[in-house]
Formats: sequence, C-alpha cells, structure tokens
Amino acid sequence: MSRNLHSQSTVLTAARQSMAAWSKLVESREDIPAVYKTHFDKTFDSKQRFPLVIWTPSLERFPRKTTEKLICDTDEALYIFEKNGNQVDSTCYPYREMCGSEIGIILLDSWLTIHGRTSQGETAVSKIEFNTTSKRYFEPILSKLCPVSDTMDKAHFTVEKDKFNRLSVINFKFMNYGRERLQTGETVIRFLLQPEIHQPLFTMFGRTFDGPYPLHISS
Repeated sequence: MSRNLHSQSTVLTAARQSMAAWSKLVESREDIPAVYKTHFDKTFDSKQRFPLVIWTPSLERFPRKTTEKLICDTDEALYIFEKNGNQVDSTCYPYREMCGSEIGIILLDSWLTIHGRTSQGETAVSKIEFNTTSKRYFEPILSKLCPVSDTMDKAHFTVEKDKFNRLSVINFKFMNYGRERLQTGETVIRFLLQPEIHQPLFTMFGRTFDGPYPLHISS
C-alpha cells in the first residue's frame, strides 16, 4: 500500500515539474506578476486595449539557465520585459522596424529570435525561449512575423504542401516542419538537404570516436 502511495506521489511531482516549464497567458491587468507591474502600467495605459500577454518561466537548459520574461504583443509592436536578478529590462520592437526572425523547435525546446531596431533606435536581438507545449500562445505573433497571403488558393496550397511528402523516407521531422511553416501563396522550388558530417577525433581500443565537423566561413 505504501509503495502505491509513493508511486502516485512521484507521478504528481513529475507532473508539477513539467507544468512549471509551461508558459502562461495573462488575461487581466490584475494577474500581471508583481515584478513586472510597474513597467507594464507605465507602458500600457488602463484605457488601452489589453494586449496579448505571455509569461515565460526561466528554464534549465544546458549549459545555462534562461531568463524569465513577460511578452506583450500589440498591433504595432512587440514588448519584451526580461527579469535579470532583481531588475527588469524592457525592449520594444516596432513591427515596421523588424528585419528578421527565427523560430526553432527541438523536441520540447522552442525559441523565437527577433532581429530589428528598437523603439530607442538601437539595433538589437532578443531570444524568447519556451517549452514547445506553449507554442500555441505565440501563434498570433508568428502570424505577424510571417503574414499569410490574402489571396488564398486552397488547391495550390495543398499541392505545395504535398511536395514535402517525398522527405518522409529521408527525414520525417524535416518533412513535418516544412509542411507546418509553409505559408499560403508560397511555392516550393527545390529541397537542399545537408547530411550530418562527422570527423574522426581519436581511436581507442580499435574504436574510432567522431565529432561534429567544424564549420568554416570565409569572406
């Protein structure tokens, strides 16, 4: 009996640990975490429409720990409030000043990187890291960064998506990711697949150990 109770306790603890890594939607001004309250109230007047607000916890990722953030999205700009120790740093990226973005997914680890000019006129890069289970919260932001064409031809879109099916026997994950990121109106021209490259590091007891091939960029 005690063994079963211990097992249930372990399962619940694991579930809580998993949920602690999830981002959360903040749906009212009263629910803004206290550490961000002053910055939020200074940026967003109470008469303004409440923005899309996402709280992202700090995550243990080798070899470092990410920072906790409060993401606020409006029609005109993306605001990032980042907790660093006892202080909060704020950055505002007007959408018209963004010059690039990157969305990455590796199993449960996801990230969104923003490149652009801030409201202060400075060139900056910000990386938002979150658990993949929370990706749905970021979809409104991703749709602004990669806007969908107004002229939506469903038949053409299906044909272009199906072009990725040939990757199923080569790399199933690349196939799924390509299908997911394709936007309506886009055309798939060709696939360029770079295989993983390793180089021998050393040999011990007749076994050769490999390492990743170094990337050299020349200009």
